[in-house]
Amino acid sequence: MKVVSVIVTYGNRFKLLKQVVFSALEEGVAQIVVVDNASVEESRKELDQLIAVDPRLTLIRHSKNRGSAGGYHSGLSYVLENLQTDLIWMLDDDNTPQKNALKKLLIARDLLYSEDINADVVLYSYRGDIWLDDKLAVSNGLIKGYSPNNFMGFNLFSNLKNKLIKNKITQDINYPIVKSELGPYGGMLISFSTLKRVGLPNKDFYLYADDHEFSLRFSKYGIKQYLVYQSRLKDIDVSFSGGNRFFGSESSDFKLFYSIRNHIYISQKFIDSVFVYRFNKFTFFSLTFIKSIPFLIKNPNLYFSRIKIIFTATSDGENGRLGETF
Repeated sequence: MKVVSVIVTYGNRFKLLKQVVFSALEEGVAQIVVVDNASVEESRKELDQLIAVDPRLTLIRHSKNRGSAGGYHSGLSYVLENLQTDLIWMLDDDNTPQKNALKKLLIARDLLYSEDINADVVLYSYRGDIWLDDKLAVSNGLIKGYSPNNFMGFNLFSNLKNKLIKNKITQDINYPIVKSELGPYGGMLISFSTLKRVGLPNKDFYLYADDHEFSLRFSKYGIKQYLVYQSRLKDIDVSFSGGNRFFGSESSDFKLFYSIRNHIYISQKFIDSVFVYRFNKFTFFSLTFIKSIPFLIKNPNLYFSRIKIIFTATSDGENGRLGETF
């Protein structure tokens, strides 16, 4: 089956992107669509040189950074309108496919796919070296998804249960192929026909959680999702999720805003008890502010600036205000 890849890059990340491109081509990808989200001049020049010498590479360039949602929207739209392919393997510019990663996905797809109506599957490569949820999924059978009445992913009762599971995490791979309810762009294998059915990523998310919104649509069409352990990606850059993302100076204001707003926006769809949701919200904020006291003492100006961002993002998420509003 013919497979093409879509990769979104930005900033000064050509050295990372190049590793992903070469690895994907070695895995047998027929063509790669690279979306350049307004990279710096040095990276643009190096990317132009790479594109010029390899006809398997196609470049889409944005004059401004449209975020992950806008980037993947452009890349996937190009595939739908211009390419003939069976499957699309999406990759971030910082997760390199390991040997046979694509082959293992295709084998798993042969096992899981059915020609019955609404029986297509979406598969994900394994990134357990950096994502604990992936590791818990293959070792303990944890199904990744949004818990009911969560606030920013926090649900007191679910978190306590998951903490017990995490304490029992092992190195054993008990679920080499495990069901999932959502997943990231990076490592997603989706068919051309399924993409046409579910539509493109929502550009109004701009940044963060747009992949969750996109992958959550699959269940509406009866499309099952699975994480495949044998198909491994290696993350070669540090994620924004590291460190203290609320009050640490290493995290940026706009990334914090969009991360909070978009996750809260999606969480509204999983509320079946307003009381429990508000309880989780109150508990989350209480724990967060107690833990943040050292940041208040260290840098009060930054602290109160971040408090304002957190509450603004929360209000926008709960009231459905999307778009580039920061």
